[in-house]
Amino acid sequence: MRTDYSIRNTTISTNTKPRNHRRLWRDFVRPHLGLIVIATPLMIMVAGATSAYPLLVNFAFELLEDKDKRVFTLIPAALIGVALVKAVCLYGQVLLTNALALRVVKDLQSEMFAHVQQMDIARLLSDAGGMLVSRFTNDVNLAKEALVRASNNLVRDVLVVIGSLGAMLYLNWKLAVIILIVYPLATLPVMFLGRKVRGISLAAQHQIGQLTSMLTESIAGASMVRSFGLEQYEQERANAGFAERYRLAMKLTATKAAVDPFLEVLAALALALVLGYAGLRALSGSSAIPELMGFITAIATLAPAARALGTLNVVWQEGMAAIGRAFSLLDEPPVIVAADNAAPLQVKQAKIVFDNISFSYDDQTEALTGISFTARSGKTLALVGPSGAGKSSIFNLLLRFYDPQGGRIEIDGQSLDQIELSSLRRSIAVVSQQPVLFDNTIRANIAFGRPDASDEQIEQAARDAAAIDFIRELPEGFDYLVGENGSRLSGGQRQRIAIARAIIKNAPILLLDEATSALDTHAEAEVQTALRRLSAGRTTLVIAHRLSTVQNADHILVLDKGRIIEQGDHNSLLARNGLYAKLAERQLA
Repeated sequence: MRTDYSIRNTTISTNTKPRNHRRLWRDFVRPHLGLIVIATPLMIMVAGATSAYPLLVNFAFELLEDKDKRVFTLIPAALIGVALVKAVCLYGQVLLTNALALRVVKDLQSEMFAHVQQMDIARLLSDAGGMLVSRFTNDVNLAKEALVRASNNLVRDVLVVIGSLGAMLYLNWKLAVIILIVYPLATLPVMFLGRKVRGISLAAQHQIGQLTSMLTESIAGASMVRSFGLEQYEQERANAGFAERYRLAMKLTATKAAVDPFLEVLAALALALVLGYAGLRALSGSSAIPELMGFITAIATLAPAARALGTLNVVWQEGMAAIGRAFSLLDEPPVIVAADNAAPLQVKQAKIVFDNISFSYDDQTEALTGISFTARSGKTLALVGPSGAGKSSIFNLLLRFYDPQGGRIEIDGQSLDQIELSSLRRSIAVVSQQPVLFDNTIRANIAFGRPDASDEQIEQAARDAAAIDFIRELPEGFDYLVGENGSRLSGGQRQRIAIARAIIKNAPILLLDEATSALDTHAEAEVQTALRRLSAGRTTLVIAHRLSTVQNADHILVLDKGRIIEQGDHNSLLARNGLYAKLAERQLA
């Protein structure tokens, strides 16, 4: 069984644009089709009201030429009526189209997050967290801007352009033909600029992800940075990132800014042609004032709509680059998946068997070679050895964060690759060397091990983990907010909360990775007593560098360079005078 953990190339090719458009419509826009159906008549009303202005202006000047008094009654009433209709419909349209765009973005973010939750650990660890966070924030914001602009402007402005051209044809078809020749000239340059924006935007979005990662790790590692005097180094690194961000942003801005001036010149050219035509009509003795004013009004309504469509193409290309990156994330298939016929894990004895396991993280350097052992039901198996010996790799394989390249792992005779992942992980409780706490209350962090736990069960778990005393001393007790990753607690306090979480999960298999490493001597003794009670009747695997914590283990595996070099209980291993004895001599003397 061979597994590839190499990082996939997530570069977005611009030739995926049509596919991305179809997918965006099919998976995210079409489910909200009702909003489009309601908004479309409002857009038509807005476009119709806008297109009515040239005709009203033309009619008003005709009345003026005829000295018709209706110009003081009918025209103002008509203008106010058209404005009211447009205002009400525009308000409703903006609300509906923004709701559409925001729902699409919400659904996209939700699906992205669900996919990240199912991602392989290898994939998550290979990518800086800031890169992924940037997909949810910066990329999605660009997609939202494109969707808002498109849903607000596309249909409405296309209808305004059509309506304005219709008014022009009604007023003077010859002049309308001139406009129809002039404005299409903008199509090719605008499309070219849009494609250019798409490419630059991809590079900018990737760079923002890198910058976010750098800032995140620098802030998270502030204590290390200051203790090593690396402030200037970090400042220079940040400045380089900011400078590159500025360069790409300016390049993007310069490209996007070229659209409006080009369209402005086209609008001026169209107006000049209209005025020139009207001048020729006036020299020939024909009155062209009503027609001229109506036509100028038509240009005044058409030009902003045409300009908005031109800039919309640029914004849309930028948004599609972001959508493409989001889809590339969604399209990354997980490597670690359950078999099609996978069944829930049935735990009867919780007997664990590793049979000739070989494993490497990069397919080059072996992390484990020929590992075979049995963790007996209800017993404690300890894993000891120097750093890098492969102890954590065994835990990672048992949790199926990774798959081995060779060999077989079973729990009660059931192969891990034939077990539903959720049922496997429900059957295992873990206390790691660096416990992860969420920015929530102590009560919530303990209850993550069992979301339906009662307050009494949570308090009992805290008591068994020797955490009840310090929790009661906190201002809000169990409702105390621990801060980001437990930053408001000490290392020992965080560890005891993590132990309480594992206790309340009550799983048949228990994994302890240096579970008492952050505790003082008194607390360690209390927790070791609690862990011995917890381990009773459970299959427990313990990773320990401090051999004092594993002296009472039923069986001990000594690992070095990915191989089991010794095994037995504490006394038999001491008698062998091998690596375990040397480690014990250093620590227990």
